[in-house]
Amino acid sequence: MGRPYPPRANQGGNFCGHDPRNPRFTLTRPAKIGKGGIPPILTELVERLQDYYHRPRQLIPSLDLVNGSNRQQRSERREACVLLLNALLKYTDLASLRVGIPTQDGFLSLTVDYIAKQTGMTLKRVERALADLKTSSLVTPANAFLMAPGKAWPPSKLSPATCSPSSAWTAG
Repeated sequence: MGRPYPPRANQGGNFCGHDPRNPRFTLTRPAKIGKGGIPPILTELVERLQDYYHRPRQLIPSLDLVNGSNRQQRSERREACVLLLNALLKYTDLASLRVGIPTQDGFLSLTVDYIAKQTGMTLKRVERALADLKTSSLVTPANAFLMAPGKAWPPSKLSPATCSPSSAWTAG
């Protein structure tokens, strides 16, 4: 005989904190809007993305159909994709369409861990949403590397001792 099943109380929605009637699209640290904030076109896009939650097939059919079925994408998955897109747009450079943080030394790519903290979602939920965005061709992964301490760039050859892969994303 197996272990007894521990009952879980669910007061609506599901166990990832999703409430279909009240989706969460706000980042843990929302992007600044207006002067000194993200460009107005990105602000408009963030606002319009919320409509995808309610009308996925009409707005971004490639994302809605990413599950390989004619059925509509589940509401918690749509919420995760919209929240993730909001986070990516917060850090999108319009000139290059790269997602990250510009610095004096170059462009700092975002890690999946960092994105998870920005969205308030679990790492696994962010990874699933990123996979959906990639499959729908809304984002494209870029090959980025983290340099090992004390190593010079560019290295004579790429090796595990010189650098390690990092998750970096660009807008598709």
